Amino acid sequence: LKLALSLSLGASHPLGDAVRDAAIDRDVTAEPAEAIEVVPGLGVKGTINGVKALFGSAEFIRSAGISLGVLEQVISRDPGFGEAQTVSWLGGAGRVIGAFAFVDGLRPHAEAVTRALAADGLHLVMLSGDRQSAAAAVGRALAIADVRGGLKPAGKVQALKALAAEGRSVAM
Repeated sequence: LKLALSLSLGASHPLGDAVRDAAIDRDVTAEPAEAIEVVPGLGVKGTINGVKALFGSAEFIRSAGISLGVLEQVISRDPGFGEAQTVSWLGGAGRVIGAFAFVDGLRPHAEAVTRALAADGLHLVMLSGDRQSAAAAVGRALAIADVRGGLKPAGKVQALKALAAEGRSVAM
C-alpha cells in the first residue's frame, strides 16, 4: 500500500483516490517518488528509493517485462478479486509485488436515471475501462444492454465517433 500510494500521489485518477483513502484509513504514509509518469489508460510509473516501480493494469505490468506469475492464477480463483471491477497490479525491481481489487458502488440514483432515459426511448451505451465481466454486471443492474468494457480512453472516443457516424445524437 505504501508503494502504491507513493505512485498514486503523482497521478489524478479515481483509483489513486481510493489508494489514498485506504492509506489514510490505515495510517500509511508515502515514500518519496521521483520521475512519476502517468500512462493514460494503463497506469503510473516512477522511482521510489532508487527502484523503478509501476502501478496499473496487467497489460501495463507485462509491457515492462514483468510476469504476473502464480499470483495471477491465485487471484483468478479468489472470490474477492472476482467481484472487482478493476484489478491493479504493483510491480517493482522487475517483479510483481501485489495486486489491488477495486469495487465501486452505483451512485444513489443511477438506476432510476437510466430507466427513465430508456423509457424516453434513448439507446443507452455504457463505455467502461473496467473488465467486460464487471462492466456487464453494472450494465445489468442499470438495465443497459449495450455494454462495452475494457476500453482505454482512445477506445471510448472511437466508440462515440462510431455511434455519431451511424447518425445518432451522442451525449456523454
